[in-house]
Amino acid sequence: MSRPSQEAIQLALAQARSMLGGGPAANATGRYLLYLERRNRELEPIVELLDHYLNFGEPETEHARLVKMLQRLHEEERHEQVDPAGEFGLE
Repeated sequence: MSRPSQEAIQLALAQARSMLGGGPAANATGRYLLYLERRNRELEPIVELLDHYLNFGEPETEHARLVKMLQRLHEEERHEQVDPAGEFGLE
């Protein structure tokens, strides 16, 4: 499957936002799509840095940045719990 265009992504995110408050299934779907988009946005810099780290001799500065990014991501995971409003977290 090919990556959607920026226009298609923005359209899908707008649709996901409009689903919020539209009943249990629509609300859950909208929240999950928005959660995945945010999570993907957080993971993309890690992938880019990891690619650079592995391809260019494993420099110490990239290693330190990777460790910090992963620590921040793990900290967010600890705070992401299912809340009474139905917010999705990592399981």
